[in-house]
Amino acid sequence: MATNLLSTKRKAEPAGEPVRTRLQTVPPTRQRRRAGLVAAALLLALLGAMAVTTIGARLSDRQDVLVLLRDVPYGAVVSAGDIRTTAVAVEPGVDVISGGDRSAVIGRVAGADLAAGTLLSAGLLRDAAPPEPGDVLVPIAVPRDRLPAGGLVGGDRLDVVDAPTSAALANTPAPVPRTFTVEVVRLGEPDANGVSMLDVVVAEGDGRALAALAATGDFALVLLPTEPAP
Repeated sequence: MATNLLSTKRKAEPAGEPVRTRLQTVPPTRQRRRAGLVAAALLLALLGAMAVTTIGARLSDRQDVLVLLRDVPYGAVVSAGDIRTTAVAVEPGVDVISGGDRSAVIGRVAGADLAAGTLLSAGLLRDAAPPEPGDVLVPIAVPRDRLPAGGLVGGDRLDVVDAPTSAALANTPAPVPRTFTVEVVRLGEPDANGVSMLDVVVAEGDGRALAALAATGDFALVLLPTEPAP
């Protein structure tokens, strides 16, 4: 019986015929997916190399500049403890002060209310505290309802406009209002009645007239656009 089974199997497999092996093919979709992954990996590697190159270039372009350590109000003298040197990448045309010019900055005056962290530039500093030669300082008592809602800071420019009451104009034609262009030095805290003292500088020739107008209380304030730094 065993002999017959063996002979039957041998008859089913002809002698001398090679054994056939089925090759498993990879679907085209899987091949495309692998090619896409390879391309994405190459793209990421390229972007990474570009980023490293850019960062390296920026780091090499960093320079030492002066930055404020603490707030310096308008008109205050800049001291050695107010500034430090930091290394930053500066775009061409940006106005900054080199760290090597530290000694030239100490003793100058803030030309606006300067906040800590501000990079110093020539346009933010003055040679003297206000009032400068040719100017005078005039204090004005300003009720809360005449101030801009956003407040005022040192360096703001205002028009102080003569605004007489309607009773004063009842029997006279309306004149062209007198206007004084001033620069804010500081705004004090309001008192119990909501009135703040506003210190402004004005041309010396207009100082007395502005003081007389401020004494009447018949004026209005107009906030002017900020002048571009020189």
